[in-house]
Amino acid sequence: MSGPTLLYLADNVGATVGQVSLTFTGRSIGLFVGSLAYGFIMNKFKNFKAFLACGKQFCCLQAVLAKSLNALLLLLHKLNETLVFVNSVLLLFSIPR
Repeated sequence: MSGPTLLYLADNVGATVGQVSLTFTGRSIGLFVGSLAYGFIMNKFKNFKAFLACGKQFCCLQAVLAKSLNALLLLLHKLNETLVFVNSVLLLFSIPR
């Protein structure tokens, strides 16, 4: 994604174009390093089909955990909001008059 859409993306997330560009640069560097590591590992392990099967299982597990952690963080955020509300109500009623 580049060109004029980059300007809209930067505006939507409230960042500068330079900051948004860094995310794409970081992604590209990560892909490059991951490809180099994968090539090195494939040269070391001759039975690469078993390695690929383990990789697929890891990706599925990662996707499930990411969804679960996202739901857990949302639950903790809502719990925190509830506790702040309850604390403020208790503080309101505990003020001596």
